[in-house]
Amino acid sequence: MNRHQTRIGWWQGFLLATILFLLSSVGRTLAADSKPADSPPAAKFTITMSNWQQYQQYMDDGTKALFRGDHFFQLPPEVQINVGPTIPIALPKVYREATEKYSSQVQLKEVSPGVYQPVPYVAGMPFPNPFAGSNDPLIVGQKIYWNTYYRAQPHTDYAPNCTDIVDQYGNMTRTADTNIVFSVMQHEAEPGYPLTDPNNGGYYRTFYGEQVAPEQGKYSTSMSITPQDPLAAEELYAYVPSLRRSLRLTQAARCAPLFGSDFTFDDEFPPTMPQLFDIKYVKTMKFLFLIHQNIHAYDTCGGTTQVSTEWNYAAGPHRINFPKPDAGDWELRDTYVLDFKRKPQFQRGYCYGDRQMYVDRDTYFPLAFDIWDTAGKLYKAIEIFNLPLPVPGQPGDEILTLGIAYGFAANFLDEHGTIFTGRQPICLDHECDSRGFSNIDRYALPDGLMKIMQ
Repeated sequence: MNRHQTRIGWWQGFLLATILFLLSSVGRTLAADSKPADSPPAAKFTITMSNWQQYQQYMDDGTKALFRGDHFFQLPPEVQINVGPTIPIALPKVYREATEKYSSQVQLKEVSPGVYQPVPYVAGMPFPNPFAGSNDPLIVGQKIYWNTYYRAQPHTDYAPNCTDIVDQYGNMTRTADTNIVFSVMQHEAEPGYPLTDPNNGGYYRTFYGEQVAPEQGKYSTSMSITPQDPLAAEELYAYVPSLRRSLRLTQAARCAPLFGSDFTFDDEFPPTMPQLFDIKYVKTMKFLFLIHQNIHAYDTCGGTTQVSTEWNYAAGPHRINFPKPDAGDWELRDTYVLDFKRKPQFQRGYCYGDRQMYVDRDTYFPLAFDIWDTAGKLYKAIEIFNLPLPVPGQPGDEILTLGIAYGFAANFLDEHGTIFTGRQPICLDHECDSRGFSNIDRYALPDGLMKIMQ
């Protein structure tokens, strides 16, 4: 550990930038599933307050609660969702080739009682058909989990990010503007990159978030690093500009709110440290979601007290921001639903009783979470609206990223919410070279924190 890094139990302040990592950590299946999804309605239709119940079988519990308005937050009476044809998203060519080359070697191994891991894993999707060999919900759930963990993702993914908080009275405040960088250093299937970055430092993936505004928080930075061993705990760091040093954080506060927001360290997509959870496949469904958002919805974050109302319904009393029709047509996506429960021996003192994750079947990109507390009450709904971006160096290929994304966490029990917007200008892979964001030593390893303010 760097001599400037010391261990503390908790650091509030600027760690809100880590929400994008928490919505991370981890594309179209190559074989048909044994569980067909529901038959869809007409190719194009519109959902409003007067007819939403006709389509509720395609919604997660959080969205249904927003329509009903019986869990603090509710959608505005004029809400309108235009649903269009489902647009397939194919796996990038290099990722698909890696899947075809290596997946036949991979087995789901029980490395300790109730703990599973894909072995040996090299690159690509470890389990192209998660139903092959077994329909046991535990085994299928584990395979889908690992496909999500090792989904197609860029070597470097950068986007400026804005975070806004809505309180119980409907007041909205911009809390941070942050430069977000995701780096993948091992198991890579990206054009122009080796399978393993020689400077990886023993890590698989890194989230880096440096605050650039407001001025009083400038240079405050958080970093979360996922080791090569997927069953090891992440390393969590923070850079404190007033001290000009970085701090190593403990794992003790995974359930604590980050800077008063509605995200915690454990709100990860998918949750890391899978050895702590019973992960089960629930079903395959047609899931209503916005995954081809209008690119111009990411042109601006709006003002300091409201996100852009050109693309979103405004926040207010009992209202959280929600995409307007101009933000894009929604789709009925073939989606896997996974259930996560802490194993009994790890449940004591844990913040959640149950949660379900909705995973796009084409891309294995996590779309949404429904979370319940230990008493079985609906606690949070987390949604990540997105759009596919062109893969640099691979004409025709597209990929979903966490850098440029828009979404929210509606905290029904505590009566407030958080909205995040990853906006333009972005860069992926070698597009980031000239801007410096693909520098692993600077943006993906702990020592890079000591280069801030230099």
